[in-house]
Formats: sequence, structure tokens, C-alpha cells
Amino acid sequence: MKTTLHQLNQPNDALIELGSKIQSHMETFDGIPSDSRTKQIIGECIPYASKPDYQNAAMRMDFIFNEIGVVCCMGTTATLSRRLLASIHYHSQDMIEGVVMIAHSYTNTVNMANRGRIKKIHGNGNRASTQSLISTISVLGTTFSCPIIILEIQE
Repeated sequence: MKTTLHQLNQPNDALIELGSKIQSHMETFDGIPSDSRTKQIIGECIPYASKPDYQNAAMRMDFIFNEIGVVCCMGTTATLSRRLLASIHYHSQDMIEGVVMIAHSYTNTVNMANRGRIKKIHGNGNRASTQSLISTISVLGTTFSCPIIILEIQE
């Protein structure tokens, strides 16, 4: 699969290095991965990362590795908002210094929304894309100060 790396809020070298490592590993796979498959791929790439125990789905952070959070932002835009909320929480509590988020390109979300449908829909059916993630972060402004790497999965 092809991925593009986006940087926001001045990520440090360790965050860029981890994002690049995950990106290189992901590019060895084919297809458009689901949320659970993406977590498996990341787990293979950073096997020593801890998996935080979250009691509430809104606080999901898939992995923490050397004070860097890693989370998949797939599903609906409501899911995306939950991942941003969790990132704000973990960062404000000094549990992470930055976060790597993995999201699909807009084209992938359209393909996924239409997968298995006889009558195709226009658009992506409110699925979270990298573009919607970046747009939401920009609207949050200084509320979201966490350094971030976004890995955009493309077909």
C-alpha cells in the first residue's frame, strides 16, 4: 500500500522517526486495510509498544511507544473526533509527547463506503479521511497542540 506522511504542530525527531518506521512497514502490504488489520500491522512493527487499557471507547489509544501515542483514525468522523479527544487527553496528562495517527485517503473512504453495494453512493458516507482529520485539527486551533504525524493510506 502507498502512504503519505503529514506533519503538524512541529513533531520532534523521535516522532518523525517512528512515523517513518511505521510508514515503511505499512508499505510492504497490499490492499486497503481495516482498522483492526492496521492495528495488527502496527503491532508487528513496534512489538514492544504498550497497549493502554482504556475504560471508555472515547479514550482509545492503540499503542504507546517511548512516550509516543499511535492510533488508527478509521470509521466515521465521530470516531475521528474520539481519537482527537483521546490524543488531547493523553498529551495534556503528559502520557505522550506526540501522536502518530493513521487514516485513509478520501478515495479509500469512498471505495470502502461503496464496497459490496449494488447501488453506489456519492461521497464517502461520513467516513473519516485524512482530509477530514486535518480539517478538524485546523478548526481546533491551539486547543490541539499535540505534535502529530498523520499517515495517509492510499490505494
